[in-house]
Amino acid sequence: MTSNRSAAEQAEEAALEAEWVPDADGVPHRKAARVVAFDPAGRILLLLGHDEGDTAHRWYFTPGGGLAAGESARDGAVREFREETGVRVEADRLEGPVLHRHATFHFVHETRRQDEEFFTVRLTVAEAEQAAAQRDATLTLWERELLEGAAWYAPDNLGTDAVTYPRGLDRMAAAWWRGWDGRVTEIWES
Repeated sequence: MTSNRSAAEQAEEAALEAEWVPDADGVPHRKAARVVAFDPAGRILLLLGHDEGDTAHRWYFTPGGGLAAGESARDGAVREFREETGVRVEADRLEGPVLHRHATFHFVHETRRQDEEFFTVRLTVAEAEQAAAQRDATLTLWERELLEGAAWYAPDNLGTDAVTYPRGLDRMAAAWWRGWDGRVTEIWES
């Protein structure tokens, strides 16, 4: 990120970087939780973001992010969803985890690894409207700089102007919408 930051922004950036602990091979790594949110029509909420200094490197992804020290994946998913959408959902409304994703990717000028647990939630009409508008969202410094917006997509018509992560989300989300069978899918992406 840029170096022309206030003291508060520098402290927030340091806290965000602290989530990423180097692996044995020195690659920053963190645990995260994500939410596949369905509106009443079965569409899923996706955020669109880009990498710092490279707006051509764009992707769609579900709300979520890094876990705080000692935080469970379920609690982290609830917190992250509230922070990124402004919508408060109770932990018992989440279904899953439905997916474990192990990802290696390039972000903020370096290769990083992230282990994610995904949960699903079905929102009301009012919650869905609030989530897409991101009303009352409390975004981090990185999210404010890198997020371009949020929108609802039918699983068979995910965003076409950028890649969607995790890959295969369209197929998995369609199955989860019909009813989760209790199995946890595990995928590796790089």
